Amino acid sequence: MAARYAYECPECHSTIELSTTQAGQQLTCAGCSAVITAPKLGVIKGLPAVGGQSATPARQGRAPKSGSPLKSWLFTGGLLLAVLGGIAGSAAQYRANEFRVDIDFDAAVAKEMDLIDSHSPAEIYGIAVESTKDSFALEYSEVPYRTSNIKSGIIQWVAWTCFGVAGVGLLMLLGSFFVKNQ
Repeated sequence: MAARYAYECPECHSTIELSTTQAGQQLTCAGCSAVITAPKLGVIKGLPAVGGQSATPARQGRAPKSGSPLKSWLFTGGLLLAVLGGIAGSAAQYRANEFRVDIDFDAAVAKEMDLIDSHSPAEIYGIAVESTKDSFALEYSEVPYRTSNIKSGIIQWVAWTCFGVAGVGLLMLLGSFFVKNQ
């Protein structure tokens, strides 16, 4: 059963009973036969109830719990850190790649071969012995086709730091699901 509300006719000031289903409709006043427009739903719900009914029905069950402030801060802060850290890290990584330098592999090999050709075998053996004194074995490594310079190295460090901040944000976000409401 819909609640009924008391509305005063603007013409004759007699009481008209309205329900929420009549909001915005054309009505005829029983006292003066004037055609009036019923107020909007928000206005009707603010009117006094008719016949001992409560204007706002009582809620059944428990009131909803308000969230813990710690949970809210963890969730909001974690989400913010994760999104901003990820965006900043991606942008910095992209920028670091712009500073990398392409290596002409053939020119680099030719330069090393010229350096080797300029020394005698005894000098090359001496250099090899000196360079391997501190290491246990000679390691083979290919010359990369791209190399980082100092600028790209610093920007890459910033990128990985931002990714670390994003990781902390994700941990905070995940932790917010384990905090109990108070």
